[in-house]
Amino acid sequence: VNHFSLTLTNLHFNFTETPNITDRGLHILGDVIRKCSNLTHLTLNFEDNRWNISDTGVGEISRGLSSLSHLIFLHLHFDQCWGLTDRSVENIVNGIQQCRSTLTQLSLSLHNANCRFSEVGLLTLSRFLPSLTLIQKLSIQWSVNFDTCDDGWYELTKALSYLSSLSSLQLYLFGSQTSRNVGISDRTMKSVCTMLRSLITLSHLYLNLTGNSKITDSGLIDLRHGLSQLTHLISF
Repeated sequence: VNHFSLTLTNLHFNFTETPNITDRGLHILGDVIRKCSNLTHLTLNFEDNRWNISDTGVGEISRGLSSLSHLIFLHLHFDQCWGLTDRSVENIVNGIQQCRSTLTQLSLSLHNANCRFSEVGLLTLSRFLPSLTLIQKLSIQWSVNFDTCDDGWYELTKALSYLSSLSSLQLYLFGSQTSRNVGISDRTMKSVCTMLRSLITLSHLYLNLTGNSKITDSGLIDLRHGLSQLTHLISF
C-alpha cells in the first residue's frame, strides 16, 4: 500500500459472508485507510459477518476514516453484524467528522436481525446528519428490536429535514418481527410528512417500513400529504 497510498482515490472492499474476519482484520484495514489519505471514494461491506466483528473493530475503521478529508463517496455496510452496539454508531459518526463538509453520497447500513442498537444510537446519528451540508444522496438501513423506539425514529426524520441539498433518499427503517410495540408509529409518519415538505430538491425517494405494525391509515394519509409537496419527484 505504501507504494500507491498517496495516489489512490478509490477503494472498494466487499467481505460479504466472511465470518472469519475479526476485529484484527478491521485493524489492518483501518491502517490501510489511514495511509490512503487522498481517497475520494470508499466502500466497505461486511454484511453477514455475524458475531466476529465488534464495536472495537468498527472503531479501528473509524480511526482510518478520520484521516480522510477529501472523501465524497462513502458506503459502510454492516448488515447482520450481530456484535455491534450503539458504540459502533458513535465510532462511525466520529470517523466521518473529518469529511462531513465534503461528502455528497453516504450509504450506512446497520440492519440487524439480532439488533443491539437502541434509541441512543439513533439519536447519535440524528444529531450528526444536519452537519452533512453537501450531501445529495443518502441511504440509511436501520432496525431496532426493542420497545419504545418511536422517539428515535422521530428525531431521525426531523434531522433529515435539514438536508436541503438532498436529491435522493433511501430509508429502510425496520421494526420488530417479534413485538407489536416496536417501530414507527403515526407520530413519526407525521414527522416524515414535515421532512418531505422541507426536501424540495428531492427527486428520488425509497421508503421501506417493514415490520412497523403501529402505522395506521392515518399515517399513510400524512405520507400522502408529504409526497404531494415533492414537485421534482421522479421515482418513488
